[in-house]
Amino acid sequence: CLPAPASTASSTSRPSSSSSSSRTSSTPSSSRASSSSRLTSSSTSSRASSSSSSSRPSSTSTSTSGTSSSSSSTTSVPTGRVGKLPALGWNSWNAYRGDINEAKVLAAADQFISLGLKDVGYQYVNIDDCWSNITGRDTSNRIKPDLNKFPNGIASVASKVHAKGLLFGIYGDAGTATCAGFPGSLGYEAIDAATFSSWGVDYLKYDNCNVPSNWTDNWVRVFLLSLLLLLLHSPPLGRPGLPYDDHPPQYYEDWGQSNSAKRYRQMGTALAAQSNPIQFAICNWGNAQVWTWGATVGQSWRMSGDSSASWGYITQIISSNVNYLNYVNFYAHNDMDMMEI
Repeated sequence: CLPAPASTASSTSRPSSSSSSSRTSSTPSSSRASSSSRLTSSSTSSRASSSSSSSRPSSTSTSTSGTSSSSSSTTSVPTGRVGKLPALGWNSWNAYRGDINEAKVLAAADQFISLGLKDVGYQYVNIDDCWSNITGRDTSNRIKPDLNKFPNGIASVASKVHAKGLLFGIYGDAGTATCAGFPGSLGYEAIDAATFSSWGVDYLKYDNCNVPSNWTDNWVRVFLLSLLLLLLHSPPLGRPGLPYDDHPPQYYEDWGQSNSAKRYRQMGTALAAQSNPIQFAICNWGNAQVWTWGATVGQSWRMSGDSSASWGYITQIISSNVNYLNYVNFYAHNDMDMMEI
């Protein structure tokens, strides 16, 4: 619904359904389109340095940090303060990619109102990757906005979005860097969650790029176990008594114990500790059987790689998603990625 201007894309290494990618993935992925707007049931953004809280519309009801995978908590339950229904909003990536700034975000917010989207429930105005300062963090290890793009900081943008009766979202990554190479949040979950909260962020889309090897899941071992079980005609691990079918055997009997779940749980726990509810969108591209543990960590979880502006993608992701509807409930949503208009 929102017109998409031509954009200058920054380089990213997002998952692709047509070619192999550097991401550790157990599901096919699709690359991002460069020049269309997205209406989304998930996405994100942030606020600048220290600022006072601004009034914002109420949302539908909502740490542990570290770089060692062995010490992560495996129990965390979302607060139930936000995310009762799937989020409706707009994400900046398809329209602008890395060429994002305050004026473009506020223009999108204005179009929510002028096009009548706000009236039918669209709330979230979300910034995707490339909003932060690529040089790193400040002396207090706080993530910094790019002041060339957001000269008044992120808090100022969030405040202006809230003043329009809308909500504001931001983007982060559960690795050492985002997909476009900006600072990631792995090991900084508590401080980043507190920073986002102080900026007035209402939504966090949390991606899955640049994950250190000690934090990845052993997909090679899963593949080898699958072959072995096929040869032995044994039931898959973690599924005793069931015949082998088209699903690979599980390396973890409980994928909620996987390194993927631990990484996302660290941020989910940090967000749940904040005074204002922040909706947590898990963007791990449908890996690690996220539908089995996503509701214990956040409010939504991606079921695939990135969407494409094609009818084929829409039919494929809907056909896939219907197999997992038993995992959907209030505050717990399969995310088919952003709808391209």
